Amino acid sequence: MNDQVLSWVPRRRGEVFCAPACGGGCKWQQYHDLCVKGRKAVKSMEHPRDWRFDVSENLGWSLRLVHVPSGGRLTIHPSAVTPEKWWAMYSHDSAGCGDMEFSGQMDRYYGTPQEAASGMLEAVENYIAEIIEAAKAIGMRTYE
Repeated sequence: MNDQVLSWVPRRRGEVFCAPACGGGCKWQQYHDLCVKGRKAVKSMEHPRDWRFDVSENLGWSLRLVHVPSGGRLTIHPSAVTPEKWWAMYSHDSAGCGDMEFSGQMDRYYGTPQEAASGMLEAVENYIAEIIEAAKAIGMRTYE
């Protein structure tokens, strides 16, 4: 029986920068490039102090911008298919797992992270307005 627990702490070995538990052969250059892209994207935001970036590993490195005042529920991600495009997600929790219906992520890509954040918040506002109208239509009291 092997009781050895594999570490999720990435280790650099030449061009590989990968955690033993991942085993995906993640590359140092991809990690570095995403850190550079994350710093640049945060600086491009209207209120850069409200944002931070995370680079995480899961069979390759991925980037997300995290809106700090929202408790991490609003996140922005570069497209995996078209890296110069961005999409946003508003989740019900800070882990970024949750209702993605606000995001329209499958068909709404934007040219900049700021446009993605603005588009997301507009989608949320529209969704809330639809809920209020539906509540009024069935006679529910609303708090506008």
